[in-house]
Amino acid sequence: RNVDERKLNGDKPNVLQIGSNWKIGTIDTDHLSVACQERTVQIFVSDGNTAIPNTGSYLNVWETPPNKSATGPIFGDKAVQIGLWRIRQIDLTHLSISHKNGNV
Repeated sequence: RNVDERKLNGDKPNVLQIGSNWKIGTIDTDHLSVACQERTVQIFVSDGNTAIPNTGSYLNVWETPPNKSATGPIFGDKAVQIGLWRIRQIDLTHLSISHKNGNV
């Protein structure tokens, strides 16, 4: 197995909880979900699309168990990686959300 396969086949949830009401996590390798307890507010798809769900529970990391990895979220310089997704501060006014495949 390569390194990415080992990271994706662990037992730690690929989810980051922020405060008591927010979670960002991967539902699978292609979907990153941003959700509060009441509803999913944004979904990022590895093909470059985004979706604002019209139902509160669709791909909600509070209700749908996230996929797992050997590490869980990994923190770096102005960045966090959750599964194959990376969230990073570019500068004072820009935040980047990207997928390893480069489509987002």
